[in-house]
Amino acid sequence: MPSWPIHVALAHKFNKKLNLGDDFILGNVLPDVLDGFIFEPSNITDKNLSHFRINGRINYDLFLKNYGDKLDNPIVLGYFVHLLVDWFYNMHTAKNHFVDNGVLLSDRTILDKDEKTLFMKQSEYNQYGHVLFKNNLLGHKININDKSLENIKELRHFKYSNSDLAKTLNVINSWICGNVINKNISYKTHTKEELDKLFDDCYLYVTNYLEKIKEAS
Repeated sequence: MPSWPIHVALAHKFNKKLNLGDDFILGNVLPDVLDGFIFEPSNITDKNLSHFRINGRINYDLFLKNYGDKLDNPIVLGYFVHLLVDWFYNMHTAKNHFVDNGVLLSDRTILDKDEKTLFMKQSEYNQYGHVLFKNNLLGHKININDKSLENIKELRHFKYSNSDLAKTLNVINSWICGNVINKNISYKTHTKEELDKLFDDCYLYVTNYLEKIKEAS
C-alpha cells in the first residue's frame, strides 16, 4: 500500500479541485491510523475492517453501502479516497510485479514473495515520499477543529481517541515540514519514473471515479 506521504500528496492535489479543507486531508490517512504500523494507537483495528476488504481485496461497494450517503462529509470522502488510492496501487503491483509466488523487480529479476521483499516495496514508497516533499507536493500543515471531530464521528465503526488524532496530525505535519523518511536506498521493485507515472495515473483514476459518483447522485 502507498505510504502516508503519497496519500497526503494526492489528497492535496485532489483538494486543489475539491477545496474541502484540512478535514479531507485528514480523512485520506484515517484508514491506517488504528493499524499500529505508524504509531501505537488507542486500539488496534483489523485491516479487513478498516479497509473494507472482502476476500483480501478492498471492496468499494461495501464502503458505499455503509457510508454512501455521507460523502458530503469531507472526512468520509477522504477516507473513501484513501481506499481508492490503495486499490489502485495494489492492482498496479499485482499486475506488474507479482508473478506466481515471486516479485518481479525493475531489472526483471524475480525474488521470493515474502515479508522481506514486500517491505522493500514499502521502503521505496517511503523513499518516494521524499521526492514528493522536494517537489513541494506535500502541501501545507493541517489542523482540525470541533467540526472536524463531529465529522469523524460519522465514521460509526471506528473509534479514534483524541490521542490518536493528535499523533496523526503530528506525523502528517512532521512529514510536510520535511521529516520524511529518506533512507539512502536504490529503487529495485520500481523505478522512479514508474512511481511518477503511478502517482499521476492514480490521480486521474480517482478523479474520474469521483466524477462518476457525482453524476450518478
